[in-house]
Amino acid sequence: MICRAIKGILAGTTPDKELVYLVELAVCEAVANSIKHAHECRADSSVEVNVLLYPSDIVLQVTDTGIPLNTEILKQKKQLHGPLDNISEKEGGRGLFLIQKTMDEVRYKSFAGKNTLTMKKKIPSGRPGA
Repeated sequence: MICRAIKGILAGTTPDKELVYLVELAVCEAVANSIKHAHECRADSSVEVNVLLYPSDIVLQVTDTGIPLNTEILKQKKQLHGPLDNISEKEGGRGLFLIQKTMDEVRYKSFAGKNTLTMKKKIPSGRPGA
């Protein structure tokens, strides 16, 4: 449901369907990672998604109170340059790989029991809202 909501918000912001798809993909992957890894698929957990729209950027924050991300994994995934076939199912890492490849900026912070993945995508100039 969150993916459809993000798609709806962004579709009203930009006519660039590829941009909408890439941002939607990144948010869906971030939320799925939070559910699967930070909360270990527990039904009693929650994930918060904030969407901040600026004239030149879309900033999305995915926050949870689960197990913090090992930031070394985030650094390692930034170095992946090959096709997704090079990432084994056992290793995982496809979600972070896709997030980093589709977004312009990705930051992670864990503080006071809250983990926040912040993703930023530039809105190309000449687009509505730019």
